[in-house]
Amino acid sequence: MAQQPPEIGREYRIQSKATGRELATPNRGGPGFWTDAPHVVPAGEGEGVLWEVEDADIGYRFKTGGPFRWEDMEGGQNLGGRLDSNADRQVYAHSANEGAYQKWRLFPDGEGYWQLVNVATGLALDGTPEDIYTMAPNDGAYQRWRFIP
Repeated sequence: MAQQPPEIGREYRIQSKATGRELATPNRGGPGFWTDAPHVVPAGEGEGVLWEVEDADIGYRFKTGGPFRWEDMEGGQNLGGRLDSNADRQVYAHSANEGAYQKWRLFPDGEGYWQLVNVATGLALDGTPEDIYTMAPNDGAYQRWRFIP
């Protein structure tokens, strides 16, 4: 049976195969406000933020609300954030837009993990126990991610 992708509309923690750490934000427990997008960091098992899977015209988008907030010029509302990246290989959460930097293709490894490749850059989600970033796709465990409902 083929490996099924994460379900659209469902929330998941996203965990690294290599480290067991999950995608989070520096202040994952607090409300906090930023005017710039917060860098995504690794957190211990069970400590990552929840990411809602959204369908994109190409690939998927991953949205979180809780700890990712921005001061909206119109009145300071919580805008949530989408998993985003850039050409400098940074990974962060940013207010929702329809750009290709917020879209990710998923490639199964047959063992329940996925490689997430950014549509705009062609780079894969990667990381160490200390940092999250993107790199050229490879077959390494640091580029394999599991979706935990």
